Amino acid sequence: NTSPWSFSVPTLIPDKDYYIRIQVIDNANNTLTIGPSTFTYDTQAPSVAVSSPVANTYYSAVNPPTFWGTSGDSGSDPAGISTVTLTIFDVTISSYFNGTTFVPAVSSVPAQSGPAFWTYSNSNLIFTGDHKYTVTAKATDRATNTNTQAVTFYYDVAVPTSTISSIAAPYLTDVSAAGISGTATDNPGGITYTNPSLLSTAAVTVAVQKVVGGKWWNGGTFGDDDPNYGIFTVANTSTSLPNNPWSTTQDGAFGTFKNALVSGSQY
Repeated sequence: NTSPWSFSVPTLIPDKDYYIRIQVIDNANNTLTIGPSTFTYDTQAPSVAVSSPVANTYYSAVNPPTFWGTSGDSGSDPAGISTVTLTIFDVTISSYFNGTTFVPAVSSVPAQSGPAFWTYSNSNLIFTGDHKYTVTAKATDRATNTNTQAVTFYYDVAVPTSTISSIAAPYLTDVSAAGISGTATDNPGGITYTNPSLLSTAAVTVAVQKVVGGKWWNGGTFGDDDPNYGIFTVANTSTSLPNNPWSTTQDGAFGTFKNALVSGSQY
């Protein structure tokens, strides 16, 4: 027959190694000694960091998010990292990635490589445009202490649009009156998308091509085979409006361009 037993463990000091030895004596004074067994007492939570995706950043098909980060277990006698797992949550539809697809049930996936430097890549992980995502990395050490870090990012695959309003085709008598101006938007009407990335102050650039010959303005002549978007200074006056007004600055570079225009030519 076996008899259950228990022992009240005294107060232990973290980050220390301990030995435990068990001795059993029956009523005939037969003795069994078991041990020693060694264990480490570790109460400090490990560290974990998500380096990518970057929090509150917009990603797209041309700039897809990558998943990597670090973890560690500090202290004078740490237990060491056991696992790093990721929870990838689609906030927009309240679903979790389970390694194959997004599902309603809470799911997580094991990080790859590491654990000091961990990564994650999966061809099944497909993001949906205009959705918001949260990725949570969880590090667990061998003493079962845990720590987490979460970052939120957005996925935007909608192409921004722009119109030119200052040039009324097909004829123009004075390009200097209003310069070249128009509006640009990453959210037509302001209601089309829930999570548009919007436009930066450098989002709009302008290049001009001469129709006859097909050459592009390069700052001095219409002589380039490809468009040069760095010639004109464009002021984008707002980044939050649905239709952001923009215009070329009428500086010296614009004056050189204006003087090179030939009456009767198409551009």
